[in-house]
Amino acid sequence: MTTETCTTAKAFLHDLIDRLPENVLEQAGRVLVALVDDPVYRGFLAAPLDDEPITEEDIEAIEEARADRVEGRLIPHEEIVAKYLKG
Repeated sequence: MTTETCTTAKAFLHDLIDRLPENVLEQAGRVLVALVDDPVYRGFLAAPLDDEPITEEDIEAIEEARADRVEGRLIPHEEIVAKYLKG
């Protein structure tokens, strides 16, 4: 990346940040910090898209999950953490 390209990219990002609504600045900051500090996050973003075709079984599972969400059949995040991560 040339200095000119870098300057242009930074100016573009500064403009985007200036245009963000106040209520999302904290989230944007967390994303930017992760991009700077977290090599796993950067690796995830750089990974190729999954090109495996979606199967009928996948579609059925997605539809079931959406129906569960609409009907309120959800498990709170805290409950998942307590059950599976704090063993």
